[in-house]
Amino acid sequence: MIYGPDRTFTHSNPAPTINNYQDPMPAEPWARRPPTSSKRAAQNRQAQRAFRERRDQHVRILEARSQLLDTALASTDEANRRYDECRKLLNQLQIENADLRKALANQLLPLSTMHKQS
Repeated sequence: MIYGPDRTFTHSNPAPTINNYQDPMPAEPWARRPPTSSKRAAQNRQAQRAFRERRDQHVRILEARSQLLDTALASTDEANRRYDECRKLLNQLQIENADLRKALANQLLPLSTMHKQS
């Protein structure tokens, strides 16, 4: 027990007042205490893990797409190479055909003049 200066009994703990009274659980969700640091750390770890999984999945998708594009590019390059070869062959055959027509025309020309003379 504690006695005051006038030798009357006083309590060591003052009675609760409006200023120092705290409601253990506020009614509003936004007014609740934030989660404990260990709970928050666990949430952060979980969020980081989920982010890494999403990022890794995205990287795998991009790598697969890159591989498909590389295959398509190689196929296109091969098709272009074959096209160029065919184009060169076509040009050579056109030149050869024109030469043969000229040669044939030159051979037939003397024959046609011989028939006219007789």
